[in-house]
Amino acid sequence: MTCAARPTFNPAQGGEDVGYYRMKEGTKQLSVRDMAGHTRLKLRMQGQGSSGEVAGQDMVAELRERELRALDKKALASGGAAPSE
Repeated sequence: MTCAARPTFNPAQGGEDVGYYRMKEGTKQLSVRDMAGHTRLKLRMQGQGSSGEVAGQDMVAELRERELRALDKKALASGGAAPSE
């Protein structure tokens, strides 16, 4: 006969006095998962694209310039004439 078929002398009883709920006053222990992990925000430093730096830039003009350079480079690599505007 296996252990699983044996009867228990004290059958399992549910309710509020079992397990975690047995603590009436609570516990002073604190789990690591309950503690605050990330409490500080990192701010952008100079040269990382802060709002002051981005406000003075003309991003549309920079994008058009980069696109023209990429098209010129692609045309030169394929052996054709550079389409500069």
